[in-house]
Amino acid sequence: MNTKRLYWVADCGHEWLAVPQFMARQVSGISSFSYISPAGTTAYLEGDCDAALFFAHYELDGKELGETKLYERQAPCRNYPSYQGA
Repeated sequence: MNTKRLYWVADCGHEWLAVPQFMARQVSGISSFSYISPAGTTAYLEGDCDAALFFAHYELDGKELGETKLYERQAPCRNYPSYQGA
């Protein structure tokens, strides 16, 4: 599996795992606390429960992840549509 497109997005309040949308669609139970990019290509999975579901589904341990994009203010994904509405 190519995991080079997996990374964390974080702000002062929370974090999300950014993954390709086609990979997120394979995971059951993603909550409304996750978001989808306006283009529909990237899912931002809530960092506690939804990211854990993703890791379990793909049998990953997190070592495969790339960088963390840290925002001093709100992360842009907070303003994206809810994943459940996508």
